[in-house]
Amino acid sequence: MAGRWRKSWYQSGVEIGEKIWGKEFFAERLKKAQRTHPFFDDLSVLGWSLFARPGLDLKTRELCQIACLTTSRILGLPFRLHVIGALNCGATPTEIEEVIIQLTTYAGIAPVRAAMDEAKEIIATYKRPGDLTPKGRAGKRTQD
Repeated sequence: MAGRWRKSWYQSGVEIGEKIWGKEFFAERLKKAQRTHPFFDDLSVLGWSLFARPGLDLKTRELCQIACLTTSRILGLPFRLHVIGALNCGATPTEIEEVIIQLTTYAGIAPVRAAMDEAKEIIATYKRPGDLTPKGRAGKRTQD
């Protein structure tokens, strides 16, 4: 039973990752996760399998990720990947900016400003779906 469940969520996660990022880029990300430790491969794909759940479309899920990363003050690579993912899923620059602005009351001015600056930089260099050129370090946190 556990083997079938793993295959189900793992396959769903891979399919979603490939849909948002393209097969080549997603395969590269998984190889990097596996080099760190096989656990991170499973963890990454499990996270992407949540995107396969019913109830929200991919664009909305990516906008939620942007909101979570902004309020957690995690910018860098994770934030860049999700801004590009949101654009790849059809989000407009205005939608991304408004999601970030909406967080000001609870997240605070400094993290919202840092997220907005980074999002605008990404949006300015974004060319098309699949133009995956995120720069930055994973897990960079903003300061108050």
